[in-house]
Amino acid sequence: MTRLDTLSYWRGDHLPGTWGPASDLIVLDLAHMPARPQMARWADGSQVPTLVAARQPDGGSRRADLYDGRGRLVASQSQTHRAPGDEEPSWVADTVQVFDLAGHCLGILLGDDVLVPEVSRTLTLMGAELLIAVAAPRLPNYLGIWRESQQNQVIGFGGGAPPTLTVPCEADPGENGFLAMESLGDWVRATLPWGSLAPVREAFLLHQLNPRAYLDRRWWSP
Repeated sequence: MTRLDTLSYWRGDHLPGTWGPASDLIVLDLAHMPARPQMARWADGSQVPTLVAARQPDGGSRRADLYDGRGRLVASQSQTHRAPGDEEPSWVADTVQVFDLAGHCLGILLGDDVLVPEVSRTLTLMGAELLIAVAAPRLPNYLGIWRESQQNQVIGFGGGAPPTLTVPCEADPGENGFLAMESLGDWVRATLPWGSLAPVREAFLLHQLNPRAYLDRRWWSP
């Protein structure tokens, strides 16, 4: 994989019957997580890196798996937080990680993790330039991934019905932080605005904060 200029998104109960429009990354937001051998065959057929997440917990946890363009599982991330009063998933992780795709750094927000600012901030301080929220609750427009784009100067993609593509308002000609995407039947394709994001990143505010407070302290502990 040499570029990460576009991503295509599909939301449904099960794996789609096609691989969707041409893109550099496929994001699947499913009701149920396919078995990994089945998912590996699907991703191998697509020949495109594929991120798959399930809205229903699987084996007590909610996770996202990342496959390369040859159908090999290369990374996995589990949800780290539950909203107050939620009983699922029954198990949450205590670590987050970032992933390199074509020279860009990707962070994944699963389920209620998009509600917890420290998760996005930690991923950003670990180098994430793009945050993808999947299996997330439905939220008002100016919460969720939009808020995380503004606070962390990153591109945000939020799965849902409808999905959203967000950037810092300074990187948006319309100055509201929401960018249009292509609707292609049951699929949506987003063009990732790295060029307009770059000058905002150059004036990055986070270096004035205290990264060690996020990266060294176990902030998820009581």
